Amino acid sequence: MKQRTLLTTLILSIFIITSVYMVIADNQYWIISNVNLIFHEAGHVVFSFFGSFMHALGGTVLELTIPTICYLYFRYREHIPGQVFSLWWLTTSLYGISIYMADARARVLPLLGGQEGHDWAYLLGRLGLLKQDLLLSRLFIVVALCIVVYMVILVHRYWELEKGRMVS
Repeated sequence: MKQRTLLTTLILSIFIITSVYMVIADNQYWIISNVNLIFHEAGHVVFSFFGSFMHALGGTVLELTIPTICYLYFRYREHIPGQVFSLWWLTTSLYGISIYMADARARVLPLLGGQEGHDWAYLLGRLGLLKQDLLLSRLFIVVALCIVVYMVILVHRYWELEKGRMVS
């Protein structure tokens, strides 16, 4: 039991470290980026029935919704490791979206649909916020880092709960 708790705590701590590393090194992991991209593109299909604005926003909505649903499921089940994993996944989505959003004016990222299909250039342009693309991008990073702080709290809670179970 003690070794399992230590291993789980170590793995959860690695999720936290990798989340912070993404921001500091300005680097995202290709495996999770590809998973996020699948949900992002699926969101465009799901929301395409609600007009062009929701079609463009739908990719981001679904990309954030799936890890959030996973988090809520694990929270309901009171499964802290699942919560931490889901929050880590959410931070990777937030960070990826922040990169995409920051590219709204520059338009240098290679996109599947080409630069004409740049979601955030279209969305921010329609909202009159295109000049705030970098500021809004940073806001997504701040939200991701706040989630990382909560992940630290969860890992600490997990450690304390497991330590209490070992003593009993």
